[in-house]
Amino acid sequence: MGMTAKYPVIEGMKYCPMCAKYMPEDKFHKKKGNAILCKEHHYESSKPSQDAWRERHGQKIGIGKGGQHKLKPTEELKTEWYRRKREGIIQIRKDTKELEYIPLYDETALPIESPYQGCKMIDIPAWYLLKISGKCPKNVQKYINDNMEVLQLQNKK
Repeated sequence: MGMTAKYPVIEGMKYCPMCAKYMPEDKFHKKKGNAILCKEHHYESSKPSQDAWRERHGQKIGIGKGGQHKLKPTEELKTEWYRRKREGIIQIRKDTKELEYIPLYDETALPIESPYQGCKMIDIPAWYLLKISGKCPKNVQKYINDNMEVLQLQNKK
């Protein structure tokens, strides 16, 4: 036995139960297959769950190119990202457009705000690097971990 339509079928029209009326098919999503609700009610019904997700993840939504939705970071996250970029902690890879932490070497300047900001990593006292260990960005922590034995020896002197 086949299914019967709940509402009479009218050529070029679809029925939205929330509006309780027939509307042209272009008022319904095409990609959603057999969309039951019109676009307006589809957005209204999904908005509370979208807002809850954004609140949990600290993001708000905007409209990208072509009208598609695009997540945007909150002002607080944006400020933190720009601070890290300005201080040389992160950079954007040109090939993949992904964020990455800038690796540090002995001759690289300390990129974080501190009394030794701008000093070469090799010139920063061992006690200070050990003190900030665990409380610093990933790239500074990697430098400290890579040089832990030397830093501990220098700190004992």
